[in-house]
Amino acid sequence: MDDLDANMIAAFPDHLENERANSPAIRNCRRAALRSFFKHLLRNDLDNALRYTPMLALPSKWARLQPARYLEAAEIRAIIDARQTRQRWRDSTRCCFFSIIAARGSAR
Repeated sequence: MDDLDANMIAAFPDHLENERANSPAIRNCRRAALRSFFKHLLRNDLDNALRYTPMLALPSKWARLQPARYLEAAEIRAIIDARQTRQRWRDSTRCCFFSIIAARGSAR
């Protein structure tokens, strides 16, 4: 724990986004995990509480949500027709299930 400081923790999300090409959404997930960890430390290690509070101040990054993309009927049919193995059978079953749900949602 002595190696962790606020500057290193603050640089981690930037590293994820710039060097590993992760999206802002992944960056925010990692930030949430770090905040949970440091909140746990804050509750259980009161001697070092002042060391952990700057790490809780990591800002989140605004992330634009991408619109959902759904498979067209022809694409679903192509997946179903291609089933030859257990994995493809499993995938085609999932596609059937989700296409039924999508059809029910569009009928409303």
